[in-house]
Amino acid sequence: MHLTRRVLLASRGDKNSTKSIPTLLEFLSLQRRLEDLQRHQGFGNFLGLTVPPSENLGTSNSSSFNNMSKGDLRWEETTDVPPYHPALVYRYQLPKTLRYLQLDNDEIRNDDNPTIRLSTYMSILDEVSTWSMILNTFPHPRPGVSVTMSTEWGPAAYTKLMNSSIDAVDITTTVTKQGQTMGFLRSEVRDPVTSQVIRHFQHTKFLDPGRWFRMLLTPQARWGLNILSGHVFPMLKKTEKVKDREQDEIERAKRIMDSFTVTGPSTATFQVRPQHTNGFGGLHGGVQAILMEDLGHKVVKQQISNLTRLRCKRILASYQSSASKKVKLEAYVLQSQPTERTIILRVVVERDSSGTSVLVSEGILEFEYETM
Repeated sequence: MHLTRRVLLASRGDKNSTKSIPTLLEFLSLQRRLEDLQRHQGFGNFLGLTVPPSENLGTSNSSSFNNMSKGDLRWEETTDVPPYHPALVYRYQLPKTLRYLQLDNDEIRNDDNPTIRLSTYMSILDEVSTWSMILNTFPHPRPGVSVTMSTEWGPAAYTKLMNSSIDAVDITTTVTKQGQTMGFLRSEVRDPVTSQVIRHFQHTKFLDPGRWFRMLLTPQARWGLNILSGHVFPMLKKTEKVKDREQDEIERAKRIMDSFTVTGPSTATFQVRPQHTNGFGGLHGGVQAILMEDLGHKVVKQQISNLTRLRCKRILASYQSSASKKVKLEAYVLQSQPTERTIILRVVVERDSSGTSVLVSEGILEFEYETM
C-alpha cells in the first residue's frame, strides 16, 4: 500500500493548521532563553533541536549547531493507516557532531551498516515526538515525561540506498491517543527523497506535570516569563562573544560522552552533566538509550568472537525514575541464538540514593551480527 499524504491548509483554522507551528517555536524559544540564562543547555541543544533565543524565529542567528526555523516544520495528513490523525513533519538536518555520540570508536563497520546508531535516532525522536504532544495540549502545554520508548530499523535501513551518508531526514510524528494523564505517539524517520522508512519509533508519556509546573505553563505565566527572559534578564547578563561560544560548544561536543567509564565485563558508570539532561534537569532518556547500546556492543563483542558485523536491531526502554548525578549500568544476556545470529540483552541503569540502588531505567536490546 502506497502512503498518500496531503498538506493541511492553514485556512482550516483548527489547532493543527500551520498557525500552530509559530506557537511551538515560541514555546521552544522560551525554553531556550531560560536555559541560556542558567547557562544550562541540555541534550536537545547538542542534537540541534533548539530554536534561536531571539524573537526572529524565522532565522538562525544563534550559535547552536542546527537551529530550527518555520520552514523545517509542516503539517501533513496520512490516509492509509488508521487512526487518520494529522502528522507533524520535521526536516532534520543531521549535525556532524552526532559522531561524538559514537562511544565505541573501533566499532566494526562494513557497507551494510548504517552510519548512525539506533539509540542516537532514539534520542532525536524522543525530542521531536514531544513537540507534537506540546501542540496537542495547547494552550496549557504538557510536554510530559517518558514512560516507554521503542525503536527499530525500517526497510530502507537494509537497502544499498541507505549505506551512503545522508544529510537530512524527515521525521513524521502522530499523536495516536491523548488522555488526562497519558499520551501515545508514533514516529517514522524517512528518506526525504524516496519517502522510504528508515526507522520506526513509539513513545508513551505521562502528562501530569504536577501542580507548580502546571501553573508555570499557563498562558499568563508564559507571557510573564517571555517578558522577563526576553527583555529584563538579558540586560543583567554579561555579553558573550558568539565566536568564543561557538568554539566552546564544539569543544564541549567532543567531550559529550567522556564520563562513560567501563568498570567490568558487563558494567559501566556515567557522570551526568548539564549537557546530558532534559528540560526537567534529569538524565535525558535518549542519553540513557545511547549508554545502553554502547555497553551492549561491548558485551556482545565479549560473547561472540570473530565478528565482522554488529548492529543493534531493536530497543525497548522503560523509565522509572530520574537521575541527575552519577549512574551505573549493568548488562545481562537474556537470549543468544547462534543459528539466527542474534543476541538479546537486558541493560539496567541505576542511581544511588542514601546507599540504596534505585532503578532509573531498563532496556531490552536485540543485536544482530555476522562472523567470519
